[in-house]
Order: sequence, then C-alpha cells, then structure tokens
Amino acid sequence: MANYSIKAFTLVELLVTIAIISILASIAITGITNASRDSNIRLAEQQQAVLQTALTAWIVNSSNTNGIEATRTNYLTLLQGGHAQVFQAIQIYLDPKIRNIFNATSSGITSTALASAGRILTFTTWNGTDPPFVQQQNVP
Repeated sequence: MANYSIKAFTLVELLVTIAIISILASIAITGITNASRDSNIRLAEQQQAVLQTALTAWIVNSSNTNGIEATRTNYLTLLQGGHAQVFQAIQIYLDPKIRNIFNATSSGITSTALASAGRILTFTTWNGTDPPFVQQQNVP
C-alpha cells in the first residue's frame, strides 16, 4: 500500500489567516468611514461658503440701497429674530435648488451634510466695522 500525505492547512494556520483578513477588513472599514466623514465636512464647508456669498451679496445690495448703517441695523434686527430670519432675507441670493437643501431654524442653519458632519451654520453679530460672517459650530 502506498502512503499518501494530504497537504492541508492546520488549525493554527487557518486561524492566523482569518485573523489577518479580519484586521485588513477593519482597516478598510475605518478608512471608508473616515472618508465619508471627511467628505461630509468638505460639503459642509462648501455650504458655508455658499451662505457667506449670499450674505455678502445681501449686505452689498442693501448698503447700496439703504446705506451701511441702515443695513447694519436691519441685520442686527433680523439676527435678534433668529438665524431663520437672516436666512429668509438672504435666500433670494441663493439658487432655488441650493436653497432647498437648507433647513433654517432660530438656532442655526442645517442640511443633511451638516447633520452628518455634526455641524450647524450660524450667523455672527455685526461688531463695529467688521461685517458678519457665517460660521460652523459643532452641534451641542
């Protein structure tokens, strides 16, 4: 009778292979999760820039029409009513498709991307000669 030897993985080799595959999978999943979070942060920054452009356009237009002091007073009055009031004033400077991605509340401006990034956009007060700007804040 011929003696045949069968080559096969031992239990230890099999467990080591499974462990290596598991480690590689966890690294890949972590990388994908971080990439998704980073893309939401970049999108939130782009949305912040869009609102800043609309706010600046509103300030320039209102200042040309009413003067800078009247514009400042009007802005501060709007801000006292909440961030939704300011958003209502500047939204005419936004493309309708862009306008619809935002949800304005008295505490700030949100969107799907902002919520995914854990951020909210708010309008700053108008201090002296420094015009207001749109800022990102972490959701409390």
